[in-house]
Amino acid sequence: TGGIDKAVLESVAAKLPVLVSNQAFREYLGPYADDLIFPLGDHRALADKIKQLMSRADLPVVVDELRETVKKKADLPIFMDLVAGVIKSLSR
Repeated sequence: TGGIDKAVLESVAAKLPVLVSNQAFREYLGPYADDLIFPLGDHRALADKIKQLMSRADLPVVVDELRETVKKKADLPIFMDLVAGVIKSLSR
């Protein structure tokens, strides 16, 4: 759909490595976006990304940093505050 898939965010929150074809995740993946996003439908690129990801010596650091980013951007209390702010601004 082009939107953010909750399953990916949950995987990141659980400190699991992720690979996605959806560019919408670029802001969540930050400096690792180019390493973790592959072109939709390109199985060769996906296979290459899997090999690269699993051979990273810094993988524990990567998953820790991504988890912190997701906590800051998608944590439910933060999200609810954002929604409340939008509702308040619309009611003015």
